[in-house]
Amino acid sequence: MMTSENDEQSAKDELNSTQTRRAELRERYLRVVKHSGGKACTVNMYESTNLSCTFNTADIHGCEFIVEDLKTPTGEMYKSALLRASDIIALTIHESGGSSP
Repeated sequence: MMTSENDEQSAKDELNSTQTRRAELRERYLRVVKHSGGKACTVNMYESTNLSCTFNTADIHGCEFIVEDLKTPTGEMYKSALLRASDIIALTIHESGGSSP
């Protein structure tokens, strides 16, 4: 009987540890999103497309990013745009500020 109680306690401890790690990762993600708002970024997308823009925010799941002052490779400018994470290979935030590189 004691082994069953120990196993149950171990399972609870592991669950609590996992939940704590997830909460810490979530908090770190939210801090990065908050800190990145208004900073210049470069977005590398599939089909060898590279975009310059200003990062605004991300949705709560990190599936979509809202950007401003988006400049396409053809020179088109968009005041704001919604980018899907599934279309993005890499999104690089530049520490220099809000103007695109």
